[in-house]
Amino acid sequence: MLRSLGDGRGWKVEVLRLRFLDYLDRPSWEKLTTSFPRLRVFIGILKLLEGELGGKKYFGGDAFGFVDVALAPFVSWFYSYETCAGFSIEEAAPKVVAWGKRCMGQESVANALSHPDKIYEMVGVLKKKFGVE
Repeated sequence: MLRSLGDGRGWKVEVLRLRFLDYLDRPSWEKLTTSFPRLRVFIGILKLLEGELGGKKYFGGDAFGFVDVALAPFVSWFYSYETCAGFSIEEAAPKVVAWGKRCMGQESVANALSHPDKIYEMVGVLKKKFGVE
């Protein structure tokens, strides 16, 4: 389930393969609590990422790098995850939220990703389309 990747500088990141995307991308609109397995796994992933960040600004250290590029798109979805699932990512993983804000402060990231409010609007449209409330 987990695979370690190193960049030759001595740091590693635990990457969840298919399960990571399964739990993040599969629509699940019901209000969740921490007793639901998907939310527990998602929070576990956040805590894993938080542990890898440690005291670093970015996953590779002080510089924005490959792992940050790969994970930054999920930051735009945080508001929708929190609203639909009824929990706080900041409470679960404050370092990940701070990292996300730093990523969104990168001009290239901010210009490439949709604003969280736009994503939440899209989620609302999808919920109506599929009759899920």
